[in-house]
Amino acid sequence: VEEYEGWLDIYLGGYVTASALALAEQGLEAALKILERADRTAAERRMPRLGRLVAARRIELFTLAGEIGPAAALAKDIGLKLGDCTKASSAATPWRERWQQKIVLSRLALRQGKIGAARMALEAVCADAKASGNDRVRIKAQILLALVHDEDGDLDAAATALGQALILAVPGAYRRSFIDEGEPMMAFLHRFIRHTGIGALAPTAVEFIASVLVAGKQSPDGVPLERAAGIFSPREREILAQLNQGKSNKLIARALDMAEPTVKFHLRNVYVKLGVNNRALALAIAKQCDFVD
Repeated sequence: VEEYEGWLDIYLGGYVTASALALAEQGLEAALKILERADRTAAERRMPRLGRLVAARRIELFTLAGEIGPAAALAKDIGLKLGDCTKASSAATPWRERWQQKIVLSRLALRQGKIGAARMALEAVCADAKASGNDRVRIKAQILLALVHDEDGDLDAAATALGQALILAVPGAYRRSFIDEGEPMMAFLHRFIRHTGIGALAPTAVEFIASVLVAGKQSPDGVPLERAAGIFSPREREILAQLNQGKSNKLIARALDMAEPTVKFHLRNVYVKLGVNNRALALAIAKQCDFVD
């Protein structure tokens, strides 16, 4: 019964989520300790598949933390080669391991600058996951494919790939796969918005992107953004409240009895503190953080 797919889902999902939170909040060492517990569980309950999946997750954590040398060494230790990214997996390899291995190796290849290998593997995973109806795997692969295209300088292809990921992720609010990619994803989301244009995105997509940026961003003084309401001056909070009413700069100036250039000055400060460069995204982030009613 320990090898039953449902138990594997429960254990793996819990350890992956716990290690992701530990990595974000406490760093790599804390995340790896979570996986040590996972190794013990796999051994005690005689779940070799869980052990293999945890080994791949360990590579993933090192890669996400920027420890590329150790990640590559671990991949070699368990018999995974970067060249395997572009090869078909054995039919004997269970689907979960097959997809996870390709995603893990693709991310590692991307961080090593091996763009071609990463792109080929991710395109195969996207096609395979689409045919199988596995949207969560497809979301992860599309996100990484977007980052691969972005690293390759093809912003049009990167935007298309991210757009596909958003179509799949927004309805179910699947933010974790975006957040887990860390600063590269946060920086790319801003480039994506500038390239695509905020007006071309559905309001639900803007809200989703804002929620990802909030989860991955700190205020200028290092406080998590969602707990940083104190970063705004009283005047800036008034500006945000007026912005929330949909008012133009001219109408805000009239309502607050100030010159329009002064409104623009305060708006620029708000944008800097929120890490954005347009009012629609600023407002979406402000709502996510409850900075406005």
